[in-house]
Amino acid sequence: MLIREVVEDDVPALFEVRVRTDEYRLTHEELTALGITEESVRNRLKGSLKGWLCEVDGQVVGFAMGSQPS
Repeated sequence: MLIREVVEDDVPALFEVRVRTDEYRLTHEELTALGITEESVRNRLKGSLKGWLCEVDGQVVGFAMGSQPS
């Protein structure tokens, strides 16, 4: 198991984990309707958004993200 900071290349894997969650499940379409897209997450990672993920055998299995108020 590896815990590390999220980088832009991880964004597609984060979305795959997010849409498979059991609690508060949202589809790609529902996330997009809320303005949460791969592009928007990549852009926010360049600013105040930070995240950490967990990998098992090279596969992302979970993550947490948050941002500082600007």
